[in-house]
Amino acid sequence: MKKFRSASFIAAVLAAAIMIVSASGCSKGKNNDETTTDNAGYTEDAAQETTGEENTEADTSAAEEESTAEAESTTANTPEQKTEQESSRMSEETTKATSETVKPAPAPKAPDAVPSKSEFDILVSDSFYITGKTVDEKGASEPLEMAKTQDTLYFLSDLDGVTMGAIMTDKTAYMICDEKKAYLEISLSTLKNFGIDSSMTDVSSYSFSDLKSLANAVSVKENCEFYGSVGTEYTFKREKSVFYAYMKGTKLLGFTTTNTDGTEPKTTVISTITGTVPSNKTTPPSDYKKYKGMMGAIGFMSAIGKN
Repeated sequence: MKKFRSASFIAAVLAAAIMIVSASGCSKGKNNDETTTDNAGYTEDAAQETTGEENTEADTSAAEEESTAEAESTTANTPEQKTEQESSRMSEETTKATSETVKPAPAPKAPDAVPSKSEFDILVSDSFYITGKTVDEKGASEPLEMAKTQDTLYFLSDLDGVTMGAIMTDKTAYMICDEKKAYLEISLSTLKNFGIDSSMTDVSSYSFSDLKSLANAVSVKENCEFYGSVGTEYTFKREKSVFYAYMKGTKLLGFTTTNTDGTEPKTTVISTITGTVPSNKTTPPSDYKKYKGMMGAIGFMSAIGKN
């Protein structure tokens, strides 16, 4: 703003200086013309007889003094009149220049617009495949491989040093060991009888479809650090938790879920996310050896070296 005001002030001063110079030039020209006319009026008196010359010279002197006094009087009044006019013009020029130059301050920058299509849309579509890592509230992390469709859920985990995949449907769970090319099929009802919490095997409990879109976030915060990256944080209030999504442009960096009071944060840091779910993450490979039920569990545990 200072730059704009200074420019207006300088423009107004220059305009006033031009007016003052012009006014002074006109005043000088007018006074010279009056003096010349007065002197010319006494030319005929010079031809009179010698006896009247003294009277003529006296008259001429008186006329010249009267003319000089009139000119001085005119000159004395002119600057005051001009000053008032110039002040008025300077004020008008300053007001005009200021109004033309000074503009309203720009509105504060709004946060970046919500991406129309992003990896977050894949997450809430209920059909995604994610790789990355999970981090608990103590900072301990482990690799993550997760796949979700409307009817199935897949997790890759570690069972005492043995890498295991788990596929869950609405009625059945499959424990898969790729290294041994074997899997165990067991009903959810059986797992429940052995004390397995049904919420752990409920496919719908791992859905993010209720979040719908980034536009539904209750708050948006820019320039947030998230495991080595800087992005925008979108906060969502859920029935029993608070969900934070971290975006960098259209890329989903990851998300954190906490209790409604902010405790027990669970974070997922995403390396890749796609809407294409591999077939072996929805059903066990057909060439793997199948074990079934509680009796089959004994043979499966033996096959993977955990008997």
